[in-house]
Amino acid sequence: MKMNIYIGILLGILVCVSACQDESLEDTYKDYSGNGEIRYIGKCTDLLVLPGWKRLIVTWENNIDPIIKKVKVRWAQDGIRDSVLLERGTKEYSIESINGKELGNGNYEVSVCEVDADGNSSIENTVFARPYTYEHEEVLGFNHLIAKSYVVKNRLVLYFLQWQDNIKKASLSYTKKDGSQGNLELTKQLVNTLYYLLPDEIDPSKAIILNRKGKLPGCQDVIEFEPYEYSSVKIYEADFKQEMKRQYGFDEEIPSEWADNVETLYLDWTIRSFDDILNLPNLKKLVLGSRRYLLPSSVTDRTYGQSSVSEWKASEFALKVLHELNGLTVERYNNHFSFVKENFIEEMGNTNVEPNVTFFDLTGLKFTLYPEDPEEFPSGLENLTDGDYTTNWDPMYLDLFSSYEFNIDLKELKKLNGLRLVQKQFTRVGENSVAPSMIIIRVSKDNVHWENATYVEENPLGRSNGEINYIPFSDNVKASEYRHVQLKINAGSYQKFYYSGIAEISLY
Repeated sequence: MKMNIYIGILLGILVCVSACQDESLEDTYKDYSGNGEIRYIGKCTDLLVLPGWKRLIVTWENNIDPIIKKVKVRWAQDGIRDSVLLERGTKEYSIESINGKELGNGNYEVSVCEVDADGNSSIENTVFARPYTYEHEEVLGFNHLIAKSYVVKNRLVLYFLQWQDNIKKASLSYTKKDGSQGNLELTKQLVNTLYYLLPDEIDPSKAIILNRKGKLPGCQDVIEFEPYEYSSVKIYEADFKQEMKRQYGFDEEIPSEWADNVETLYLDWTIRSFDDILNLPNLKKLVLGSRRYLLPSSVTDRTYGQSSVSEWKASEFALKVLHELNGLTVERYNNHFSFVKENFIEEMGNTNVEPNVTFFDLTGLKFTLYPEDPEEFPSGLENLTDGDYTTNWDPMYLDLFSSYEFNIDLKELKKLNGLRLVQKQFTRVGENSVAPSMIIIRVSKDNVHWENATYVEENPLGRSNGEINYIPFSDNVKASEYRHVQLKINAGSYQKFYYSGIAEISLY
């Protein structure tokens, strides 16, 4: 029985094989492929779209398929479409408009395909690209060549940026004092001098215009950038504005009336540059470092006993310009801003004297400290008000950063004009790093409502050995009366510990 079954199966297989011999495999495929076999057209490769000036440069490699007759390029943006049909073998096309309109800012979808004689297309290659226009951020950010400009006595002062090789041509146009047109060609040699005083007198009420031609990365076109007009609004560096706020209480902006009329300026603390003095067209005298009161032994301390200016060449140029145009005189005390060297700077040495003020008698009054001293380690708070510069407040060494808050009750309302802080005289090399560099001072009438005693929250402190710091209070505070004074400082680090130290604190 089983043998008969096996024989039947074998005979069935043989019949099927015989039947397949009468129809080819290709005929079998055709039965399932609709109208017959599909003929795919070879597609292009290596599609690349480069941004140009208000155009897109499209390149590609064509397929060798012999049925190809045309190349179709299509582009679209925000639902607007356009296309062009090119001859076989074309490998590049410049898209300069869309539906008759000049290409604008934005991303464009660009596609390329091959086309046969019947209009059938290959599979498209598609990329996205954005042309350079006046709205493009790289165009807007192209080198303006001039970092800052000032007008002093109808003379134009320029601070240049470094020249870049992608600049092809640049010039500055202005109106001379007599009304005629002036033009300054900006060359690589001139720009790389960094600072320049225009010989011509100008009419500052007329526009100063920068014209530039140049190239951007990956762009084949030389671009003529929009003319750039320089503003006559005075712009100050942040650290200069902060210093003027500390001295005068200027809040957001330095008033033009003050800037146009100030004749004497004091700078005592480290600053980036003096170039902002060029915004003060009537400045006659600059005093450097006179309000830092140093011990003779601290004058040569370059780390803690000397204020500095980081951009000293720019600072020298600013001093030269104002000396030439305004007759500016400069007084320098001790070795502050020592990198600035001009023969018209008068060296005053260590001759500055402390202001003539009347100090309050703090006998019997004592600062309280937070965090409090450990019972086993009194820090000597009483030394802050004993009138002796050789005794100090010396808190305990800590493993972690800390800040200190001092409070004193004057027992009655008093008119307060300022605070004097005398730094401790440290004996170990580099230990001045723990001396306070900033102090916050607040005052209160009732020990509940507090206000800043100065125009700025944090006031700088000189940290050289025994340096005496005077911190005047704001006009608003001077005009009122207060009973409570609160001081805040931070610990500094020395070796692996955090601590601080102060010799004396007085009020006047």
